[in-house]
Amino acid sequence: MEREKKRHRNTAQTTNDTVQIINGGGSDRLRELPKPILYSILSLLPIKDAIRTSVLSHKWKNVWTKIPHLNTDLQSVLPRRFPYRKATKKHERFIYGVNRIFIHRKSLIQRFSIEADFCLCHNALDMWIFLLVDRKIEELFLCNQRLTKESNKVYEVPNLLLNCKSLKLLEIVDCKLKPPPNFKGFSNMRTLKLNQCVLRDSLVQAILKSPLLETLDFCDCKLEPSSNFVCFPRVKTLKFNRCEIAEILIESILTKSRCLEFLLIDDCWGFNHILVSLPNLRVLHVKCAVTVHLEKTPKLEDVLLSPTFLCKEQEDDYRAALSDRKIFWGHLLRVETLSLGSLIIRGLGSIAINWYSVGTFENLSKLELGILPIEEKDRSMVSNLLRVSPFIKKLIVGDDPHRHAIESYCEDKYWETQESCHCLMKHLETIHISVSRIYLLHRLYGRPGYEIARAGPIFDMEFAKFLLGHSCVLKTMRIHMRLLSHNRKEDKDVIRADLMRVKWASPDVNLIFP
Repeated sequence: MEREKKRHRNTAQTTNDTVQIINGGGSDRLRELPKPILYSILSLLPIKDAIRTSVLSHKWKNVWTKIPHLNTDLQSVLPRRFPYRKATKKHERFIYGVNRIFIHRKSLIQRFSIEADFCLCHNALDMWIFLLVDRKIEELFLCNQRLTKESNKVYEVPNLLLNCKSLKLLEIVDCKLKPPPNFKGFSNMRTLKLNQCVLRDSLVQAILKSPLLETLDFCDCKLEPSSNFVCFPRVKTLKFNRCEIAEILIESILTKSRCLEFLLIDDCWGFNHILVSLPNLRVLHVKCAVTVHLEKTPKLEDVLLSPTFLCKEQEDDYRAALSDRKIFWGHLLRVETLSLGSLIIRGLGSIAINWYSVGTFENLSKLELGILPIEEKDRSMVSNLLRVSPFIKKLIVGDDPHRHAIESYCEDKYWETQESCHCLMKHLETIHISVSRIYLLHRLYGRPGYEIARAGPIFDMEFAKFLLGHSCVLKTMRIHMRLLSHNRKEDKDVIRADLMRVKWASPDVNLIFP
């Protein structure tokens, strides 16, 4: 009896405590958050979920009408299997809902994002853009998602949006921009992102005149040369993704855009070589099959070179160009971060660079190599890079994305015969190794004359054991395994046991297997 009374008292006390925590002393604790924080939380939700918060209580009824960012997505309100052949009641309800949003929203809208098939709501979209410009929109994201094969007509952005003086960020996907004859650039634009857009030469010329434009991003676009094109005079961040660029155009951009600080060229074509002469450039990332020559880049800190090839002939041409251009000369030796893809390491290894004539990376503190598993002919290249980089603090060794199979695996004593170098003895503190695949190779096991063939996993941990055995100040070695294997735990145990057999040079190493 006494035990039963005690249990009831504990249950009642727990219930009272829970109610008090939920009520927050009689107040809505989430509602009492500072308004900027509350609006930021709701801005992360799709607009339909933000509107649903109005049913929580009377205080929440109009909160969603004041959030500065509105995210509208047509696909979020349609079922997965939907006949996207023509406008239906679902589309009409979507348009009606967005119209109601503008009716309830009388305040300024800082950011508006819409993802839909513009072919099914182009008339309504024209009206929404008119209302957004009237309410001084600052950031706008337009994503045309073609849901039907019949949606072949490209949506043309209204001219009034191009003349919007309050617009600071504009991102457009799969639309057409046709500027008016009197268009002289975006007066207040800071960031412009164009993806799969039809670009006229007059638009590119007008972009040059935008006085405050700092970030420019082209994706899946074709940039044609112009006789009077000079450069992007004020742009600090420039990105080209999957673009066709004429050689004369890229040459003009990379030698005359004096304010440029960040440059990305990813999977582009139309040119084979780039000459970079930009005095303020700090970051250069090139992910296409072009050779790079650095001439006047005194502030360059971060360089990534990772070419991709479509055929064997293209790779041979690239390797020949490497030996002629000598890309490791000049200001590249002054960088602090260097990332090299497997194909460029393979190409540099094949031309037998004389590192003593090239020089050393005196400022390099972070080196990233996408080379695993390391082939026999590439090991000397990796070893030499460590030797000419005496002050490396962080080393990242990743997977070779272009390797799909191993023809042969040589279990010799190469890394065991290599001596230590200055960076391993004095500076290297962090190592990250990423293993994403297991390579199975049939090898012979057993006594001589009684061998049997079995498939064994290849992890290529010889390089990791070399690093553990010679890195005297190493603090962390992180081995990330993204293996598509049912025996993932067993694979980790095999690697861990293999590394534990090595005599570690540093007593403070933290070996991590996330």
